[in-house]
Parts: sequence; C-alpha cells; structure tokens
Amino acid sequence: MIRFLLVFFVVLAVWYAIWNYRRLPAETRKKAFLKISLISLALVLIALVAAGRAHWIFALIGGVVAFAGRLVLYLRHLPMLAKVLAALGITIPGMASATEKNKVDISDINREDAAAILGVDASASDEEVLIAHKRLMNKIHPDKGGSDVLAAQINTARDVMLGK
Repeated sequence: MIRFLLVFFVVLAVWYAIWNYRRLPAETRKKAFLKISLISLALVLIALVAAGRAHWIFALIGGVVAFAGRLVLYLRHLPMLAKVLAALGITIPGMASATEKNKVDISDINREDAAAILGVDASASDEEVLIAHKRLMNKIHPDKGGSDVLAAQINTARDVMLGK
C-alpha cells in the first residue's frame, strides 16, 4: 500500500511539473528545465540514500573529484568539448583560443554578397537558393571534413537570400 501511494505521488508530481512547464513563456523554459532537472536529480539522490543504494554514486563522485585537477589539464586538447562548454558559457583557461579562432563576423552580409557565396543571381528564387545551398553543404559540411566557418557563411547566405 505504501508503494502504491509513493508511485501515485511521484506520478502526480511529474504531471504537475509538466503542466507548469508548458504554461511558461518560451524565454524562461530553458532556465525552468534546468531547475526541474536539478531538483529531480536531488530527489533521486535522496531516495537512493534513504534506500541505502547510493554507495556507488558517492564512490564515483569521490573518484572524479580526486582526478579532476589532473583531467582539467587535458581538457584543453579537446576542441569539440571547448565548443560545447563555450555554448554553455563555461570557460577553462587555455580553451578560449580553440573556440575563438573559428568565429567569423557574418552579421553584416547583404543580398549581393549572399548571392555570390551561394553562386546564384541576386534575384534567384527560393528554390534556386535552396538547391545551391544543398549543393554547397554537400561539399563542405563539417561532418564530411569541411569547415565550420564556411558552413556558417553558407547558412547565413541562405538565410539572407530567403529573407529570414
């Protein structure tokens, strides 16, 4: 009977959290999602401690803390991690150069420049723009060994030409 009540209250709490989350404005959803996730993680950890099943978690945390100082030195060699951490607003000394060297200012691109990048006429239709964009992205996509900078320029050119 106690397990049934516990499951009932957990389901009720999850339903209430989802209901409130959907009612939030789009600007505050990311912050609310992080807050709900952290609270949920804390509640799960408390439940595991209360049940006596959290010993492996604390051993893992202790091991990570013991080697964290040494691991930070090697993190600067991982450029993809640097990009992810930079997107989250986390900077580690020595990693800033890995993220800043790929930044290009493409905010002031006009329609003629965008057409030149895509290799189409400035008065090209949306369909021609999309075909040119797809053709170029197939050649220089970062997943195929291409450049992130060029892909960003091509995406921006497409957006300018489509009026986005």
